[in-house]
Amino acid sequence: MEKNSPVFVIRSLFEHGYSPAEAKDTVDLFLNPPNDNLILNAAFFSGIHKTLEDEHVNALMALTPAENIELEAIPSPTAVPAYWLNGAKKAPNLKNLTVRNMKMETEGRAALISLIKEKSLTGLTVVNTDIASEQIGFSNFCSAVSKCGTLTNLCVSYNRGLFAPMMENLTGALKTLSLKELDISGQMYTSRTFEGLPETLESLSIKDMSYSHFPQTDFLFALTDLPNLKSVNAAGDYLFFDNFEKLCRALPETKIERLNLRWAKESSAGEKLSDKTADALINAMKQEHCVLHDTGLTQPFDHDISPKMIKEIAYWENFNADKIEISKNKAAMRDKYENGDRSLFTLAGTGRFEEAFQRARLAVDDFKQKDTAGKPLIVRIAESNQLPLVFTPTRLKSAKEMGELWALVPDKFKPQMDGKDGRPSFMKIKQQMMLNAIKNAAVKKSAER
Repeated sequence: MEKNSPVFVIRSLFEHGYSPAEAKDTVDLFLNPPNDNLILNAAFFSGIHKTLEDEHVNALMALTPAENIELEAIPSPTAVPAYWLNGAKKAPNLKNLTVRNMKMETEGRAALISLIKEKSLTGLTVVNTDIASEQIGFSNFCSAVSKCGTLTNLCVSYNRGLFAPMMENLTGALKTLSLKELDISGQMYTSRTFEGLPETLESLSIKDMSYSHFPQTDFLFALTDLPNLKSVNAAGDYLFFDNFEKLCRALPETKIERLNLRWAKESSAGEKLSDKTADALINAMKQEHCVLHDTGLTQPFDHDISPKMIKEIAYWENFNADKIEISKNKAAMRDKYENGDRSLFTLAGTGRFEEAFQRARLAVDDFKQKDTAGKPLIVRIAESNQLPLVFTPTRLKSAKEMGELWALVPDKFKPQMDGKDGRPSFMKIKQQMMLNAIKNAAVKKSAER
C-alpha cells in the first residue's frame, strides 16, 4: 500500500488514536477542501485527536489539491505551528498561504521562511503573529519575501513588535516584486516606508496608523508616484491637513479610484474630519481627470462634515464612477468597431453615430433600447457628445417624441444643447417643431375645406 494514499493515512490516524469515522472525515477534509480552500482553524485543532505528529501532517498535506491553505490559531504546544508550516510545503498545488492569530516560536518562523523560499506563492498573508519578535528572524523573512518572484498579493498586518525601522526593511524588500496588492495595516511607519514600493502596486491598505508611529510628514503624497495605484485604504489614519491637501491637489494626475477615509482624523490631536477636509477632496474630485469615486465618507460614522458637504461628495462619487464606466464602454466600443461591428451602440460609443443615420431612418423606440449595462441608446449618444445629431426636426417626427427622448438624457449632458457659445438650443428646436406642427395642421384643415 502506498505510504501517502488515503487508505494508508486513514489507517495511520486510526493507529494514532482516531476513531474510524474521525480518521475518514479528516482525510476527506484534506482531499475535498470546500471551494479549494483548506482552512485549519481553532475548530479543527480542538480535541485531543488533533495532536498529530509531523509524519501525519506531511501525509495529509500531500493529499490535498487545495491552492489556498489557511492556518489559524494553532494552539501550542497541543499542535506545533512548525509541523503544519513544514507540512504545507508538501501540498502540491499551494499558491496562497494565510497564517493568522498565532504565537510563533523560533521554529515556526523558520518553517514559514523555508516555505516561502520553496513554494511559488502568489499570495501570502501573515496577520496577528509574532513574526517580528526577533529582528534577525524578521530580516530573514523579508529576504525570503524579496526573492519570491511569483508573489502578487502580500498582507503583513497587525503583527506584534513590528516597529517602524523593521517596516522600512519590509517595504524596501518589495521593490523588485510585481506586487498588485499590499496590506500593512496596523503597523508602524515613517516617511521612508513608501519609498521603495513596486510600481506595479494597484491596492494598498494602511489603515489604523497612529500618530505616535511617525513624525508629521507628507508620506501619503509619496503614493502619487505609484503609476498603477487604484485603491488606498487609509481608514482610521491621521491625515495632517496640510499634507492631505497636497495629496488632494495631486489626485487628478493619479489613477486612484478609492481612498477610504472612514474614521480618519484630521490632525494628530484626534480632531474629527470637517468641512475643511471635505472641501479639499471635493475640489480634487471635480477635476476633469480625477477618477476618485469612493471615499468612505458617505457611510455613517462619527465626523464633523456637514450634510451639505456629504451630499456633494456623494454627487461627485457618482459622477466619477459614471465617468469611469463611460471610458471603459468607449474603449470596448472602439475594439468592436475595429473588428467590424457597426451596431447602433458601437457607433454611439465611438462617436460615429452619423453613420447610423446614413443607413436608415431611426424610430424613437430605437433610441430607447438599452445595452447590457441598462443604459438607453440616447444616453450612450449623449456620453459621446452627439445629442445635436438626434434632436433635429428631420430626424424626429414630433415635439412629443423629442420630449420623450429628452427626458431620458441625464441633466449633466443637456448643456450640449443649451444654446450657448454656438451650441444648438433644444428649447428653440422643440418650439419650432411645435410651430411647424400647428402650421401644417392649419394648412391641412384649409385644404380639406
